[in-house]
Amino acid sequence: STFERTIPVLGEIEHTCESHSVLSSRIAGRIIEVGIHKGEFVKKGDVLLRIESRQPGDPPPVVELKAPADGLVVRSDGHLGAPVEPDKELMEILDLTTVWAVARVPQHQAALLKEGLAARVRIPAVGKEEHESKFLRLDTGEESRPATVDAIFELPNPGARLRPGMRAELALVASKRDGVFSIPRDALQ
Repeated sequence: STFERTIPVLGEIEHTCESHSVLSSRIAGRIIEVGIHKGEFVKKGDVLLRIESRQPGDPPPVVELKAPADGLVVRSDGHLGAPVEPDKELMEILDLTTVWAVARVPQHQAALLKEGLAARVRIPAVGKEEHESKFLRLDTGEESRPATVDAIFELPNPGARLRPGMRAELALVASKRDGVFSIPRDALQ
């Protein structure tokens, strides 16, 4: 069989940089209708909020704020009757079709982090299923812990089951050897 030497590391699921979008208004006013709440999925173009403008009129003009992208609403400050200002973010939306598993690799193992490095990723919160992934790049290191390097592995996320903040267990495949004589573990006494 194929023998693999793996290095276990811990990490966390994070959203990708390009998956993040926010909803804001270009006009001041107040919220008169909330169509979506935190924890709900939206499609690009869905009406999320209706804003009554402060501009004069009888009735005052109403503006619909639509989802800028598909995704999950992870933060919502849009409450019925709340005032709206153009510089205020009203909702935060994450497209979770692809997520990152950010592994905290000990610095003495960082030489392994090369293009094509494979990893098996398991997220205990969603079961024992393993996901195959490849090393994407190093993180910027802004929040890395001492003596570790943050390595980013990209994971497809069908059904959006993986969420930011979930713990990830990664097995980095340091080397492989084919044709190794082996017996099943349950055959040993």
